[in-house]
Amino acid sequence: LSSAIKINNPLSSEFEYLRTRLLPGICESLAENEQKKDVVRLFELGKIYIPRSLTDLPDERFSLVGAIMRKGSTEELFREAKGVLERLSRLWFASSDALTFRPAVQAQYAKDKQTADVYLGEELVGFVGPAKRTLLQAFDIKTPTVLFHVDFEKILPLMTKAITFIPLPKYPSIERDIACVVDKKHLYADLAASARAVDPLIAEIGLLDIYEHEKIGKNRHSLTLRITYRSVDRTLQATEADVAHQRVIEQLKSTFAVEIR
Repeated sequence: LSSAIKINNPLSSEFEYLRTRLLPGICESLAENEQKKDVVRLFELGKIYIPRSLTDLPDERFSLVGAIMRKGSTEELFREAKGVLERLSRLWFASSDALTFRPAVQAQYAKDKQTADVYLGEELVGFVGPAKRTLLQAFDIKTPTVLFHVDFEKILPLMTKAITFIPLPKYPSIERDIACVVDKKHLYADLAASARAVDPLIAEIGLLDIYEHEKIGKNRHSLTLRITYRSVDRTLQATEADVAHQRVIEQLKSTFAVEIR
């Protein structure tokens, strides 16, 4: 609190400082709900106040934080939280791959080795990952928890997509899966972006599974992608989807040297 700004006339002693981050409030809410719910999902979009000097007004910044708390694997929770950010990216930007994820260099509130930094282009805008044990202990939280944070102030000026509504698809889709082994330096977002550019019949790409085992190589992992094919003006034939799917496979092989399982 030594770096926070004190309010002259607070409503109570609990609110006598302007907040400099949103995570403590989220953690308090998680602790309050831990024994009441099997699954807790929370988010907050609000302002934080970063002091500049004793005489200047604080830097007011919009910040977005979220948390998912549930018994089970933190890897599953991580994928769920990452999926939330990917869906938000589709709302905020013309390109659904505008937000990308890279292994975290240093994480303050989450575990370094299991956390991903969130980038918009080449600018670091946030993180997503399992909460550090010391943070959970500070709030007496015992259930596995994954957090994400986005500096919304950096996102706002670059939003390129207004929310629009389109009719539900008129024609049925065809789904095909790709299970491939690839070097760990190549992430799902890299493969999805490359695959999406192959054919206009591709309506959606999702990640079904990530698998790691010494049998497939120390620095390799297996990714299973589900690709949805659809035509906007007719019923798609299975043979058409097969041709497009084979083009996607060849693209991934030539770009990332994937091994199809």
